[in-house]
Amino acid sequence: MPVQTVRIQTGCRLHFGPLSHRPERGRHFGGIGMMVKNPGFLLVAKLSDSDGEPSQEQAAGLLARIQANCPEWKPIAFELVESIPGHVGLGSGTQLGMALSEAMGILHGETELTAQRLASYSRRGQRSSIGLHGYMEGGFLVDAGHRQEEVIGQIACRYDFPEDWRILLVTPEETTGMHGDDETLTFAKLSPMSQARTGELSRLTLTEILPSLKHSDFESFSKAIRAYGELVGEFFSSTQGGDYSHPEMEPFVNRLSEQGVRAIAQSSWGPTVSIFAKDESEAERIFSLIKSDESGQRWTVRITSPMNHGRVVSVD
Repeated sequence: MPVQTVRIQTGCRLHFGPLSHRPERGRHFGGIGMMVKNPGFLLVAKLSDSDGEPSQEQAAGLLARIQANCPEWKPIAFELVESIPGHVGLGSGTQLGMALSEAMGILHGETELTAQRLASYSRRGQRSSIGLHGYMEGGFLVDAGHRQEEVIGQIACRYDFPEDWRILLVTPEETTGMHGDDETLTFAKLSPMSQARTGELSRLTLTEILPSLKHSDFESFSKAIRAYGELVGEFFSSTQGGDYSHPEMEPFVNRLSEQGVRAIAQSSWGPTVSIFAKDESEAERIFSLIKSDESGQRWTVRITSPMNHGRVVSVD
């Protein structure tokens, strides 16, 4: 019996910055990031007799891309029961594009739905493949970047993120991160990243971040992820207006640091900042600190958990 309905639950992607940009040698972009459990998309889809009009603008654009690449596929009707806010650094476009592509593929009897194939349907992952592979596998991922002839970057390694650790997502609601044509133009104008910066980011990843995850060493991870984020922030400071994209974020981070909260890194173009805690009680303490802060009390704060598995798919 053919599949009637597909339900897909995704997590969301955090990206802590690239390892390189327009290098003289080696791979382009790359970077490190991870998947967390919420916010996520809960997509419910089924075949439809006619083209519907998705209520969400982002969904409409992605659906048009998929249908242009797969004109033989029939239209679908879908509902987004849960959503990731768009353009705040949480990778909403990739997760939704992958989920829509997979749902349509399943409804049309496709079986070989790899990350590369799903990405090609919705044209995601041109700069980073962390959200693509994170959608399929979850965990903490190192993207080695891509050669000129490659469509998406290659994942160098994937680690489970310690299950007891928590992540607070702090999102100022007045602004959005860079995206779309502005992002493309910015990268085109951006100067190459120095080999010294790429080398230090790579060293932090290989000799500090990954070992700290393997051995659940929170203190070492805290120092390393903060250092990684600061190096990336310095590189993009001329394009995003500072080490953080939101003008109030740097003094906010400094105030938290004075209270012992140091495991902090912006996700993608922000404005969302990720703050790490060693357990649930520490996450609650940090939440209280944020909500008593002059800036933090106005912002959205979520406490979430690592997602060490891929999206969850069920069919009727």
